[in-house]
Amino acid sequence: MDNEKPYPERFEIDKTIHNDHIELAQKVSPDYREHSLDLIKHGLGYLPAPYVYLPHLALAQSLNENHAIGLVSDETYMVEAYALHQRIRNDDIKKSGWLRYLEVDQEYLDFYNSHLGLYKDAARNRLCSLMEYEPLLQYSLPAEVLLRQLFESDEFYAEKPIYPIDYRAITIARYREVFITEGEQKADRSVLMGVVFGDFEEQQKAKK
Repeated sequence: MDNEKPYPERFEIDKTIHNDHIELAQKVSPDYREHSLDLIKHGLGYLPAPYVYLPHLALAQSLNENHAIGLVSDETYMVEAYALHQRIRNDDIKKSGWLRYLEVDQEYLDFYNSHLGLYKDAARNRLCSLMEYEPLLQYSLPAEVLLRQLFESDEFYAEKPIYPIDYRAITIARYREVFITEGEQKADRSVLMGVVFGDFEEQQKAKK
């Protein structure tokens, strides 16, 4: 599911990975790389592309090491780690183009109705079920189109409660909703969907 196409036309995204970000992450607490990536994935519910998380990775690794060796208290760690994961989420939303088409025009509606249209209803129903309410199409349209890729892929198994692409879709829809209704600052501070829906995933596993 690498060929994301949530919009009518292909659009350019700057996916440049800067060497200084790579080098810094290799120098600062490198033994905590995998641990840090796991925690980002836990907080968001999915792991963004390297061009999104690499600028933050050195700080994440340093924070995790300092917490592990006792230089950072549990309380401070929770606050700082959560804020860091929010910044990574915000960068993913903005750098990856998920704020395009805040106003839904006819071209976008035509695309919405046609692109992987076989899965149109299934994707919307899944998103609404996970979010436990029906968001306006203005908020959820790109998330729904993205989620159709789950149904198209060979990775989908009905018995699995929630996938990384589910978390990503929920994140997109919810961030757009807060951004449109309350503004960018509120959206940037909005709750992480990996934290909210992680409990749902654990509950579903426990039922098995």
